[in-house]
Amino acid sequence: MVAITIALSILLLLAMVVIGFLIRMQRDPHFRGQIRLKFLRQVSKARPERRVEFIVEDLKMSINDFIYDSGLAGIGRDLVELKLVSPEKAKVLLDDNKIVIKMADQHDSWENLVTAVLAYTQKGVIPESKPYLGEELSKAMDHTLAELIIARKVDPELAARFYREILIPVFKNYDNIKELRKKMIKLDFVGIFTRIMIREFSYLSIRQWEGLTGKEMNQECKRFLDFLYRVAMRERGEEIEMGFQGNLMNIFILLIAKPEKFRREGASPYIRAVKVAISQGFDYIYILAGKENIDYAKYVAQRAQRANLVMVEIEQEFKTPRKVEGRYIEGPPAICIVTKVYKRTPKEMKETSALIRKGETITP
Repeated sequence: MVAITIALSILLLLAMVVIGFLIRMQRDPHFRGQIRLKFLRQVSKARPERRVEFIVEDLKMSINDFIYDSGLAGIGRDLVELKLVSPEKAKVLLDDNKIVIKMADQHDSWENLVTAVLAYTQKGVIPESKPYLGEELSKAMDHTLAELIIARKVDPELAARFYREILIPVFKNYDNIKELRKKMIKLDFVGIFTRIMIREFSYLSIRQWEGLTGKEMNQECKRFLDFLYRVAMRERGEEIEMGFQGNLMNIFILLIAKPEKFRREGASPYIRAVKVAISQGFDYIYILAGKENIDYAKYVAQRAQRANLVMVEIEQEFKTPRKVEGRYIEGPPAICIVTKVYKRTPKEMKETSALIRKGETITP
């Protein structure tokens, strides 16, 4: 009887595992793609004629992995489909939530890699906003993204080749792209290249810019990059301006970096900072924290939302990248919380402050 009970328990456990696996396969396209890739890897070893199919799937998964890990999911279209067809030039079709890249097989994995990755970054990442960025900034963003995809998801040695053969010629044709790339790479190391810079740029096509010339918009976007670079380069304890107010972008960055301060004073100093940022007219507040401060950041965001100061739009935990001996590895955990400010009159702000002191909330 005991043996039967144990056997039934094992069967039940296996059934639960299988059901969980099937549910995840159904709901999670990222996981589904990983399983298909593993299957094709084994098939391609036994049947060489399936090798091209494996290469295509591997490349597609590399791009989708980057979208998933870097925070690009949700900013634009979340999935890439890659198809080898007869046209000589790559064509990119934009679906509701999918980017379809159709390209010829170059019979060279390097050529296919460069074609697919650049097709994705140039045509698939915030294409509606690129006219407002200007040619230099757009090219710097596209090529930096391509380099990061190859370095982090394909092969660091191929990323070095991409730098030599693709980026250096671009540097020669554009005076400022090398410097722009350097700043974007630094932003990536602290997790704000995609999560703040590209996210804010993605809003440009829907924001109002009455009276601004194309040159003025380009200049503001470059100033925004410079602002984020200063934030990324900030030393521990250094006091710098954490807000950017422009015609197109209007954000404040709340950095929670001192666990001892939170343990001593609680969330109050950070809630005060949120209120000050709101009183100064910021539209978005990005809450950033790393390692032991992640839970504190979540608490501050939740409390600010309960007080109807902000609405939490996105909360994403991630691993900051680290580069060791030329290879990217996962570094310490961090979090980026995107909050949108509820617009209030000065009188309403004063009333909100009084209610927060009492631990109450108000309706927006």
